[in-house]
Formats: sequence, structure tokens, C-alpha cells
Amino acid sequence: MTREMQLAVARLAERGQFPVKALSPVRQALEELRALQQSWRAELRTASAAMLTQQCYRFLAALGLVYRSCLGLEADSLLPERSASPMRRRVTASRGAATVWKKLALEFAEVLSWARNLFQAHGLAIAARAVSSVSLQSWPERAKILADQAEYTDAANQCDGAEVAAQSVALLRELDDAELVHALASLALEFLTPPSARVKSQGSALADAGLIDRLPANLKALSAAIRSCGEWLEDHQEAFLPAAEWIVNVTAGLRQDLDDYADLAVTAWKFSDLVDMISVAEGVAEPFGNRQWLEKAVQQCVATADVGGSAGELTIPPVSPGVAAEIPTGRLYVQTQKLGQVLAYPRQLLMPLLAAASGEQTPTGPVLRWRSPDGQYEAALVLAAPRSSQWVLRFYTTAGQRANQLVGEPYCLGGCAGRIGPEAVVKFDRNSLERCREDLYLEVGKPPQRWIPAAPTQVSQQADATP
Repeated sequence: MTREMQLAVARLAERGQFPVKALSPVRQALEELRALQQSWRAELRTASAAMLTQQCYRFLAALGLVYRSCLGLEADSLLPERSASPMRRRVTASRGAATVWKKLALEFAEVLSWARNLFQAHGLAIAARAVSSVSLQSWPERAKILADQAEYTDAANQCDGAEVAAQSVALLRELDDAELVHALASLALEFLTPPSARVKSQGSALADAGLIDRLPANLKALSAAIRSCGEWLEDHQEAFLPAAEWIVNVTAGLRQDLDDYADLAVTAWKFSDLVDMISVAEGVAEPFGNRQWLEKAVQQCVATADVGGSAGELTIPPVSPGVAAEIPTGRLYVQTQKLGQVLAYPRQLLMPLLAAASGEQTPTGPVLRWRSPDGQYEAALVLAAPRSSQWVLRFYTTAGQRANQLVGEPYCLGGCAGRIGPEAVVKFDRNSLERCREDLYLEVGKPPQRWIPAAPTQVSQQADATP
């Protein structure tokens, strides 16, 4: 997903719509960490409880933004090396010529080291304070007011436009900060809570035993508030078009391996739809249209093919033009499950397809295809003829070779779950899917990503020669 967002940003940059400044939000976060470092060194023990709570919140928000960016690839692991955590750095930064990110990391090396060490030593206490008084309750109401202002702002009035843009950025940053705080607080609770960590926290000026005990409940409340705001944003993305430049800058700076880190990856989900919205508004991408159009596009994808031979054509009712590649890319399970009828072959189409497969006299029947959200892999479900009791799901690279990299990965096909077998092949009893009560979707990996129904593509006969 990160790669696709950044490709969209690159297309916007090529058109000259936005001067992309990926370092700008990250540098701002680093400056905020530096200011906190100086403040806490001078007056940590004399600061009021309210001030400490606000500062802890800002600390986690800034640190989360830094580690969500490419700068996180240049920094040391956020969690202690003994932690069996998903935040271990997997991508090694280039040792060659210094990049702009490496230069930025060197410029703020002392601040980064201080922030990382502080989080490891007192992350639990900081998290407990940070989430103790977060309130997003009025966010949807304020966002609705902003949406009304954005709708009626005179395009010729630059002052009004600049004010609405500033308010849009402020509201998005408020939601983004809350998500980043939730992400780092969750990490602290999960990985920094052995007895030794709690003992250390009690001696810190930041610590409050009562707040630490209430941290799980406070995190749950914050998660519910974030979810409510996210639902409003999902339905009113156009209200934040004035914040397009900030959205593009943040997205352009996301680390390439962000999808490997679930807690931080979730904070970037909102940017995917926002970047799509900006691309459409700027004429870089075509609008996807409504749900009905998307379902018709999925139907357009269904065709017959013979893996290594030929198969008869299925008769499918004419539908309006649509290309499978235009369907929006997949999300992780929590977000894709509500798009089932879009990112799946509709059940009402599957039933006549199965009937057609049962009438085939060739060894192989129709083939349904999916592609992974990152475009690196494809899957083909071969609907076998009556003389076979099995259907076969095969995974390939886009070059047509077996995707052996996926062997052992979990999958779920229309409710039938398991792990991808040797040679990237899965075999099903045909009755299991014929009894399917859901649209035929495909999810792969952990956390699961929903793959996209795709138009048939040519698959290497050599790759298909063996079962």
C-alpha cells in the first residue's frame, strides 16, 4: 500500500501540481523533540501534571511520525533488542552516498538517541500520561464546520483559502497525532511492561502508578474515538482537499517497509484514500465511480482460460466498460472486509460460473484471477471439470513463475482458510467452495491483505505444467 501511495504522489509531482517536500513534516517533528529535550532537562521535576501530560502526548506523536518516515530506516530500533517485536528494523539503509534522510539523521543524531533511550526506559509511563486525557469527541463536529467553510470559500479570495487550508491541516494533524500516540502507546504496553520496566517507571518523574494501571482502558477509549473520526473522514474526504500539500508531503516521506509494522501502518491508511482523492481532483487519475460500476468492473474480469491449453468461452451478460486494474487497491483485513462486494467475485455471478464449469468437457474449466495489492503476485483458481473433485489455486509472480516466496503464508478463499502449500499450490474439495455463502474473495498474509479480482493474464505454460 505504501508503494502505491508514493507512486500516486510521484505522478502528482511529475505533473507539477505540488512541490513535494517530504522532509518538511519530519524536520518539524524533530524540532519538536529537540524543544522537549531542552524543556525536560531544565524543568521536568517542576512541571505541572497537566503540562507533563501534554508534553508526553507531543513526545509520542513526534516520535511516531519520525519512525513512520524514511528517517526511521536510518535510526536504531525503537524497542530494546531483546524484544521479539514487529518494530525491529528490517530494511538496511544504504551505506553508499549519504542521502537526504541520512543527512537529516546525522543532523539530529543526539536528539534521536535521547528520544529512543527515553522511550525504552520510560515509554510505559509516558504512554500512560499521554493517553490519560485525550479527547477527540468534538473532532467530527469541527470537521463538519470546516467542510462547510471549504465548500463555500471563494476561490478568488486567497486569504479565506489559506485559512481553510490551515484549519484542514490542523484537523488532519490532530487525528494523525492521536493515531501515532495510540500506536506507540500500544507498543509500550505490549513490549515495555515486564516487571523490571514497571519498577524503573516508578522512579521516574513522569510516572504515575494509577495512570499506568488505567492505560489499557484509556487506550481502548482512544481507539474508539479514532475509529469514529476515521469513519467521518472516510465519508467526507473532499473536505480535506485544501490540505493536499501537507498530505502529499507526509505520504512522500513514508518508509518503504511501513507495511511490516502493523501499529504504525494503520496510521497511514487514511492517506491512501486522501491521495486517491487528490489525484482525481488534480486530473491525474480517473474517478472510480459508484459501487454499481465497480461491481460491473469485477464482472468484466471473469473469463475462461485454460492453464496450458484452451477452454470454451463463458456467456456473460454485457456490462459497461471497466478495467480490473482501475479497482482501488486492497487494504488490510479490518478495512477491506467492508468492501467485500467490490474486492471479490460476486456470489450471484459465481453460481452460474460454477454451473458452466460443471458442463466443461476439458480437463480444466474457467479460471478466476486475483492480483496482490502491491502488484507483485497473481493467483489463479482453476475450476476443474466434473471428472475432478478438486479445484486448484496457484500463485505466481508477475513474470509467470511459481511464487515460492509465498509458500507457508496463510490464506483465506471465500471462507476456506489454510496455508499455501509446496510449489505455491492449494487444492480444494470442490464442494467446500460450492457451499460458499460469501462473495469469493482472496486474502493472503498476516495481517491478511485482500487481493484484487483481476482480468485474466497470460501465465507461463511451463509454470503450469505440474500440479
